[in-house]
Amino acid sequence: MSDNKTGFIARFKNLTTSMANGTSLVSMAGYVALMILMALDSIMRYVFSAPIEGAEEVVELTLVVAVFTGMAYTQVKKGHIGVDIVYSFLKPGIRRVIDSISSFLIAILLVLVIWQSVLRAGRATAETTVAFFIPITPFYLVLALACTVWLLVVLADFFEATSEVIASKQRNLQVGLIAGGLLTLLVSAVLAVPLLPWRVDPMTAGIIGLVVILPVLLTNMPVGFALAGLGFIGLGLLQGIGFAIIPFGQVPFTEGSEYNMSIIPLFVLMGELVFVFGLGQDLYAAAHRWLARLPGGLASATIGACAGFASICGSTVATAVTMATVALPEMKRYKYEPGLATGCCAAGGIIGTMIPPSIAFVIYGILTQQSIGRLFIAGIVPGVLITAFFIATITLRCWRNPQMGPPGPKSSAREKLASLKLVWAILVLFLFVMGGIYTGIFTAIEAGGMGALGALVIGAVMRRFTMPNFLKALRSTITVSGMVFLLFIGATIFAKFVALSRLPFIKADYITGSGLPSLMVMSLIILIFLVLGCVMPSYPVMILIVPIVFPAVIAMGYDPIWFGVMMVLMTEIGALTPPVAIDVFAVAGVAKDVPMNTIYRGVAPFIFALVAVAVLLMAFPQIAIFLPTLMKG
Repeated sequence: MSDNKTGFIARFKNLTTSMANGTSLVSMAGYVALMILMALDSIMRYVFSAPIEGAEEVVELTLVVAVFTGMAYTQVKKGHIGVDIVYSFLKPGIRRVIDSISSFLIAILLVLVIWQSVLRAGRATAETTVAFFIPITPFYLVLALACTVWLLVVLADFFEATSEVIASKQRNLQVGLIAGGLLTLLVSAVLAVPLLPWRVDPMTAGIIGLVVILPVLLTNMPVGFALAGLGFIGLGLLQGIGFAIIPFGQVPFTEGSEYNMSIIPLFVLMGELVFVFGLGQDLYAAAHRWLARLPGGLASATIGACAGFASICGSTVATAVTMATVALPEMKRYKYEPGLATGCCAAGGIIGTMIPPSIAFVIYGILTQQSIGRLFIAGIVPGVLITAFFIATITLRCWRNPQMGPPGPKSSAREKLASLKLVWAILVLFLFVMGGIYTGIFTAIEAGGMGALGALVIGAVMRRFTMPNFLKALRSTITVSGMVFLLFIGATIFAKFVALSRLPFIKADYITGSGLPSLMVMSLIILIFLVLGCVMPSYPVMILIVPIVFPAVIAMGYDPIWFGVMMVLMTEIGALTPPVAIDVFAVAGVAKDVPMNTIYRGVAPFIFALVAVAVLLMAFPQIAIFLPTLMKG
């Protein structure tokens, strides 16, 4: 390819990146406004018994602006989740062909969103909010404009990947690129045939959709787009292309302006603020003082610090990376076995999804319409149990083989007590957020705003607040939130297709009428989550599978809160299990001198401990359920 064309592509990519960075500023302002509004509404209601009138509708409209103006930035930062288990082993040229086709398909889906959003903006000219009579049309147009910037970023990726394939002059790659384009045109032509949709049996279409989805995901196409694309094709086959296009104007705005969804960016922001303020290092320093002298004490201190950090973070990867950064150098200094040192950091991240607040519980609660507050409380005892089992595993192994984890330095009673002042911020924030939810002072959704504001205040009091740190936390919030919202949008469109096929309800009726023991069926469902968690990140697994199996779970009489705890636990075991093992990869990025197979060996004993906790939860469901039954509000 000529230098002029290459130069044009580079300039176009730089331009779209600058545009994405510009719209991200609007997104940051939106999330700050959300935090302030949610916290202020809670304070006004509890202190003055005078909640802000119309606060919910303002939150919804602010949320849709914040989410979609950050999507292009998330695309630039490659923040949207894909399944690269096969993709990563392909040759670079083949990957670029896949990238080109994937970007082209994503561009088509975004064009549908923009087109339908503009049409809906035109139809909503007389539509306003209830309290403040705010017109809805401008917000549809903002969504369309933000998606246009997103589309330009995707087109820049498409031009870059396509130009590299053409410039390679490898005939097989070019033929693959052309074949992909022709396949896209063929699918479009099939959907456009008006008589074809009524020839497809709904249940057959649903089964085909579930079978096809895994191969599609293995192309590393962002999961949200893959689900939306398959949902579009499925709806087109069942009801025609005109029907299939409609959700692209409804779902993005509906999901992006859902009041309950505001909890996601606010809890993410709280965790990111805690991370940039360095509270994880404080936790490890305190745990180090108390546990270092035990067999494998530094590893146990790492697990203890993970549990504390998880109580205000909620991210498995953030917990694992934070503790690996601060704990690995110390364990290396005391000659800890590398597998134990890295394994405990990776395994400790799992606690981040169980001890509240947990984004995984938020996603499950939204998918199943269960109380997020009760799910949070339900995770406390299992989270503490996992922590205890992990520490017991470390202590037993190092007691049998002291060289694996030699004792660290001894601390005096005065030093131990003095170290507790390092954890006051974590303790205060946890009690503030969870205490407010448990006592009913504020809801779990409002707790997101209160927690984020509380983290900001604590950072200021500790003199750790700086504008660069604050902006870093906001940028991370944009990326994580954009990833989760795209998953929900894609899953909702795909769920419309699955619901139209009636597959979940047919399956639920079949299971309840099959005569199989409910324990056997539940064990199979849990096994599905475990297996899929080994090949896919946990959030896509939850969003994809929960709506399909949940009707059967309820039909068999299982408690939905207990099932949420089990489901989160099983998918997160996959975060330690090959081939995906996202926590292992995260720790490997910090411990670059430790081979991957060493880290895998190190996490193996912790996987057995997690399985033991799962067995206990199966045998004694009250472990997860009894605290939520005591909640107020």
